Amino acid sequence: MPSWSRIVLRGVTLSLIGYVTVAWCMEHEVGWLGWCGATSALALLLIFGVRPELRRLRSLRQHRWDRAIFDADTRPGVVTEVRTALDGLANRPANRAKRDALRLTLAELLDAEGDYGGAMAVVDAIALERLAPLQRALVVHTRAVIHLRASDEAGALRALELFGSCEEPELVQRVRLLRAYAESEQGDPEKALLVGREIELEPSVDVSVLQEVRVVRAAALDKLGKHQQALDALKRLDDDALHALAELGQPRVRMLARKLVYGAPAAQTGAGSREPDGV
Repeated sequence: MPSWSRIVLRGVTLSLIGYVTVAWCMEHEVGWLGWCGATSALALLLIFGVRPELRRLRSLRQHRWDRAIFDADTRPGVVTEVRTALDGLANRPANRAKRDALRLTLAELLDAEGDYGGAMAVVDAIALERLAPLQRALVVHTRAVIHLRASDEAGALRALELFGSCEEPELVQRVRLLRAYAESEQGDPEKALLVGREIELEPSVDVSVLQEVRVVRAAALDKLGKHQQALDALKRLDDDALHALAELGQPRVRMLARKLVYGAPAAQTGAGSREPDGV
């Protein structure tokens, strides 16, 4: 049965119970007791019926929005939905966290659509001052990722300067890799290779972080002109990660991943392969 149908059925059932209770209490001259019981039943419906269902529906909606980042067919419609949700949320302090979450989702969707300017404008507009350290770190990480996908390494490095302190080792590792990637694109691929090796030697490194190490390594090798070694490094990724890179990776590794996934030739220059800025 659909979720809202269940809520309506519960409401009808509780209404009937409340009506019978009030009628019985009125007949026995204790009507106040019946009305208290009916009010309590309504409160229980709101607490245990409507509110959890609304939370569940919001969670499903967010999951659908997140999936649209990887689904070009549904993405334009979801971009409109998120914009509408953001416009409909009053701009007051109580809604700041919700508005920031919507902005992050919108920025990632616009980035996936190739609207890098729009994505950067949205994510850069999130004020960092009032965010908790972990939230601030996540926003800065997203800013840097979007700037890198737009071939704006300088902008990514400026964003990472705002990272601050963070007690999540995994997030710190990811930020180090983003900085290494940006610096590699600016001319220091050897340092990026060193950072990757250092992170691999750290204790308890998450598998997804190790995948990012391979991505940074591939980009640095390609920057050094070692094109085949770069492709070999990417081949160690799982299929899902490789397909995601082919669609949403930073320009250099996107081209490399497309060559592996689709067999498309990766354009080579003296400094490896890279799409034109903003592509």
